[in-house]
Amino acid sequence: MSGHSHSSNIWSTKSAQDIKRSKVFTRVSKDIFNSVKIGKNTDPSLNPLLRSALDRAKSINMPQDRISKAIDKASGKSDEKDIYQSKIYEVLSNFNKFILIEAETDNPTRTIAEVKLIVSRSGFKMLEVGSAIRFFSEVGEVDLKIIESLEEYIVDKIISINGIIDYIKDLDGFKLSIKKEDFRDSILEISSWENVKITNSRIVLKSNLVNIFSENELHELNEFKNKMGDLQDVVDIWW
Repeated sequence: MSGHSHSSNIWSTKSAQDIKRSKVFTRVSKDIFNSVKIGKNTDPSLNPLLRSALDRAKSINMPQDRISKAIDKASGKSDEKDIYQSKIYEVLSNFNKFILIEAETDNPTRTIAEVKLIVSRSGFKMLEVGSAIRFFSEVGEVDLKIIESLEEYIVDKIISINGIIDYIKDLDGFKLSIKKEDFRDSILEISSWENVKITNSRIVLKSNLVNIFSENELHELNEFKNKMGDLQDVVDIWW
């Protein structure tokens, strides 16, 4: 009789969970790093961007040494050589939409080979450096949780924020996009509002193009994202 052993299945599941957990830690480490750089302060009581990132780190039980390492690296206190490199791979879908794949890797040769394989199997195309990223901008993204009765009042405040690009209402509150250069001051302003809680804040890559996707295209993109997300070094996919 052939088949997989119980211990093998457990190991496979555990390995997948460990990879997923490591990727989340990497993403939050990057958020902590950016929050110190943009907020220009390592004191969370004076830097709401950092406070938000640390709250997220705590919610996922991120080890304190990884948190400290990200803060020290951003503040220039760490003399430890970082073996990981940040990479952006640029892709064109088979329906001519640009995609960016963000990775943190200690072996760029391995990572690009894995990325190329999935891109090829998906019928997509790898692009030359600079081909797609010029259509994206780094922007600040912040999630707000509010008291429902204050929604109209909060919308008035949101649209008056310096650097506001866009906002959407979701089930948990509001998601704001803010120009990167105004992000720090905007977060300081929002943190002073009553009955409003910042539940997440980070720097993201946002397309400058107006993209409209069909249902089939979204399905293909989500399948592609899931496959890329299975790679150990891939942190985020943007389109």
